[in-house]
Amino acid sequence: MKAPWIIEQDDIDYINTLPANETQAGWDSIISYKNNSFLSPSILSYVILGSFGIATILAAIAPIFSRLSIPLLRPIKRFFFSPTFGKRHARTVTIIPAIKRRGWDASAWISLHVGLRWETLAIAALWIANIVGVTAFYTPSDPEENIYFPGETTYPQLIRYVADRAGVLATAQMVLVYLLAGRNSPIALLTRGYVTFPTLMLFHRWVARIVVVQSFVHAMAYTVDTLYLGGHANWLLAFEPYWNWGVAAMAFLSILWGLSIRKLRHIGYEASLYYHVHLLEYDLYDEYLNYCYTAIAFWTFERACRLLRLFVLNVNLSSSSAPRFSKATLVSTVPNSILDTSPSSEGAPPFVLRIFPVGPAARRASVTNELWAPGQHVYISIPGIQLLGCHPFTVVSSGLVPPPLVAPAPGEHSEDNEKTGGEVSSAPLAEERAYIDLALVPRAGITKSLAKRLGRTDGSEQLTVFVDGPYGHALDLDSYHFFHLAAGGIGSTYMIPFFIDAIRRDTIRLALSRTSPVSDAEAQFERTPVYFVWAMKTVSTAAYALPYFEEVAASLRAANPSFEKKGTALPYTIEMHTTVATASSELESSIQARYDALAPYITVTWSHGRPSLVESVAASQESVTAGTKGKMAVIACGPDGFVDDTRYAATHADANGGVQVDYYEESFSW
Repeated sequence: MKAPWIIEQDDIDYINTLPANETQAGWDSIISYKNNSFLSPSILSYVILGSFGIATILAAIAPIFSRLSIPLLRPIKRFFFSPTFGKRHARTVTIIPAIKRRGWDASAWISLHVGLRWETLAIAALWIANIVGVTAFYTPSDPEENIYFPGETTYPQLIRYVADRAGVLATAQMVLVYLLAGRNSPIALLTRGYVTFPTLMLFHRWVARIVVVQSFVHAMAYTVDTLYLGGHANWLLAFEPYWNWGVAAMAFLSILWGLSIRKLRHIGYEASLYYHVHLLEYDLYDEYLNYCYTAIAFWTFERACRLLRLFVLNVNLSSSSAPRFSKATLVSTVPNSILDTSPSSEGAPPFVLRIFPVGPAARRASVTNELWAPGQHVYISIPGIQLLGCHPFTVVSSGLVPPPLVAPAPGEHSEDNEKTGGEVSSAPLAEERAYIDLALVPRAGITKSLAKRLGRTDGSEQLTVFVDGPYGHALDLDSYHFFHLAAGGIGSTYMIPFFIDAIRRDTIRLALSRTSPVSDAEAQFERTPVYFVWAMKTVSTAAYALPYFEEVAASLRAANPSFEKKGTALPYTIEMHTTVATASSELESSIQARYDALAPYITVTWSHGRPSLVESVAASQESVTAGTKGKMAVIACGPDGFVDDTRYAATHADANGGVQVDYYEESFSW
């Protein structure tokens, strides 16, 4: 297929049939048409696609330079990585005032996700490029001598050039729409999660809006051009296959734009996902007939990669007695409470979905290597519940020997429980077998279906599951001397691996440094402080994490046999905040007692009310400045408002001087 700006043989043959005195006008007309309609927008398209390619390469190599600490770059980084307006980044911004009538709030239906300043500048540059691309740099030929678009003015030429330019730009940027939406696309694979999924989705939505606008301009200008040149009769003659399929593609794009409204996605995510994917398939078919081959190639590649990865990672092709496919089972950490999946069960505590992978996925989960890092996530597909869709979940724990998942019952706390971690759940999960633990809250969608399907079986029923991952950027944890973690609710699933990994790193370094008696080595060894602020509605939310904290506390006890007698505490702290006032039950008292028993290895404090994140982060920075050298990492995960407040606290602390404060977040936005 030739480039669209190349003069084709049919055009040359037509010009050769013209009278000698019209030949030059014919060449001027065809050159003007090819340059204005196709060459100019094609060059701009290459610039746009090339810019995204360069940005992808820079993001891919960014981890290499993440260890550099250059003071002059701190204010620049703060500026570009701060919210565009005020403190709002994860939270959406309504673009119309609140209009409430009969219980209906119009502002909730028309809202936008405003990115960070660098994201906003990139999106603004993309809009400017597209606007300039269809409004400037036209060089029409003499209207009286133009053989393609004759007229007294250049209007017939310009309206056609606008239509063609908009069509070329829409077609080229459709490639980005598919690339930015794919979990296995070249962008996602090259950046390895350094560019987060919310960032990819932000650009996906904005590029898609540009494509819809350009498609609308293309359709309207083409219609006006057809009517102008020949009236209604000419318009009726224009209904050729390429025209009809272009109209169909425009219709599907318009429907997709309407279905992308955030409120609709929140009301029915599963239905929204289903129609979104299928309408894209129909639109893809229409674009195939309208010559959009590149987008088709990338979309087909991404889908094929996803299916191939799911099959290769989760199928046991050996002759061993292991199951043929990966399996998943559910374990309740709070007896008889997570099974309430009614819409009003807003405060239901999390449950643990334990996956037993097979094949390559089992080998990935059973060893500690560079593939797995704190904060990474996997996508799971459960055909028995939902045939379409892969859902992201943060990995709480993985390995070869799973820790016993304890269901803390009232009255089971005792002196022995403090040392052993309580009674093992009756579910047969303690065998030596590769595992991946995910924590879920039973609300709507797949989590509700999982709770209903597996919640009453006490771990006896297992579902076939396909695991794809891990995904996500692995932070360079060795370059930090203090970790301040902040989690809201189930956002703790992202934080627990960071907390435990920091302790395990200290334990390994302590073992390597013991060249003198234990007491001397402990006196000389400098641990990495970890301060974890966890806001939750009720105490029962923290029950699922107990086995993991008790396991790491036991490892600290084994590595530091003489430490408990010293009467001091290790620099690992969890600050619990409950935001809903409830009458203290025997179950909650048991959970609190077991957390308190983690001392002196892990100090746990309890308070009621929302945490003061600005004061908390500032206090952590002050302690780092006074006691150690290096950098401090602030990591947040939770509801939109929570991570926005944490980002502000980290930026505020970094601007006030002291040690460098780097901020990372995992938002619930999508």
